[in-house]
Amino acid sequence: MKYLADAMFNVGFLVSLLVLVAPWVSCRQAERADLGGSVEDAPSTPANGPTLRTRLLAFADSVGVDTSTFQVPAGADSIRALLREIRYGHPPKYLRYLGLEEHLDTLTLRTAHQQLLTFAPPLAEAVPQPPSAHYRQLLRHYQRLRQTGQPDSLAALRETLNAYRWMSRFTDGQPYAVVSIPATELVVLHDTGEVLRMRVIVGTKTHQTPSFATYCSQIITYPYWHVPQSIAVREMLPKIKRSTHYLESQNLQVLGADGQPVDPATVAWAELNAQHFPYRLRQSTGCDNALGLIKFDLQSPYAIYLHDTNARSLFGREARWLSHGCIRLQKPIELANLMLGENRMNDDFLTKCQLDAKPTSLALNRPFPVFMMYLLVDLDRQGNLRWSPNIYNWKL
Repeated sequence: MKYLADAMFNVGFLVSLLVLVAPWVSCRQAERADLGGSVEDAPSTPANGPTLRTRLLAFADSVGVDTSTFQVPAGADSIRALLREIRYGHPPKYLRYLGLEEHLDTLTLRTAHQQLLTFAPPLAEAVPQPPSAHYRQLLRHYQRLRQTGQPDSLAALRETLNAYRWMSRFTDGQPYAVVSIPATELVVLHDTGEVLRMRVIVGTKTHQTPSFATYCSQIITYPYWHVPQSIAVREMLPKIKRSTHYLESQNLQVLGADGQPVDPATVAWAELNAQHFPYRLRQSTGCDNALGLIKFDLQSPYAIYLHDTNARSLFGREARWLSHGCIRLQKPIELANLMLGENRMNDDFLTKCQLDAKPTSLALNRPFPVFMMYLLVDLDRQGNLRWSPNIYNWKL
């Protein structure tokens, strides 16, 4: 009889346990069944509250993800896709070239996914986001504006938040440089905050600086300026035809197809034009060189670099969209020393110009990520929002 009573007690206990657990199991099954399909069709279960995907969509919206346009890739798990979007964003629509290697923390994403399915922790604690202080400050501004209902401001700030989420794919906790084309500024950032900020000069409306992301792998002191062919034939050739003294006044050398110097007096300048110009022009090194004394070599399909300038007074202007596309730096010495990881140069380097100096390459110990971004809003030096004009009228 005792064994029978114990058995009946155990059966009763199990039945009671099933009654308690059944709703939780039902909710978890509903959430797991909800992993497929599109985000737009995200259902809810009124009896047990919103599904995980519905809650995650709401959280994504609260941190600046544009959930109205977000699409789950075909065949992808929608929860995983949302977690990835919240943490790493997506490429900006205006990006034209990418030369960086991704460093995604997939283990953290998998762990967050499993925790959400198993334990249902608070989303703010469980969902990974970029760790950078710059991003967190932008997010606080977004959430403040979200409460006041400013849709135009929110849309631009969502683009910036996504840009910084996306940039974090490539930085791996290391410092990186962000050139804001509309703001004409360069900022070096680390997860802990801002490291360096300076004014820059970027491309005009006619000669726009493209948006791309790549590495700087070396710094060149006393660089030659290899004149882009478009500048050589459109702007310089007419002046050379009027007087070959223009070449001497600009310290320009004429190079043949073999890369060797050619005597300008032997060239039939009158017969040359944009369709027939079998030469290259190269500006000699020195303080009058258009690239200045320091060039930061960028790996890209464009002849676009970060560099010093021989016209430093232009940094005093507020409107600094003045170049043919390259980025002229207000503080090239500070950036060079930062990238090199040591103080290899001082300010005298820019003022004590050597005669007939040859280009020298300084290799970086680690390639330095550089992002040319088109951000209409970002943080200023004090951490406040600063808005910039859509100078190129790009559709964002």
